[in-house]
Amino acid sequence: IRRCRILELSLAEIHELQRYQGAPHQPCRVINTLLDDHLAHVRSRITDLQVLEKQLTSLRASCNDDRDIGACGVLEGLSEESIQQ
Repeated sequence: IRRCRILELSLAEIHELQRYQGAPHQPCRVINTLLDDHLAHVRSRITDLQVLEKQLTSLRASCNDDRDIGACGVLEGLSEESIQQ
């Protein structure tokens, strides 16, 4: 279970794996599908995090440390609707 949680498998996914572990004569197709689905979810999260990284990098680049707080590009950027959710 600990290894599955490190891999960020959900409790439902872990339960499903345990169920198949108790029935070793079952084909691996279901287990592989479960893992493929989890992998697709992880890849989607990676894509979302890359978009977030670009937004944060752009936001950080909008302000250098020499400006006073009244002209902070980061604070101005946060108030803009250009930041996508």
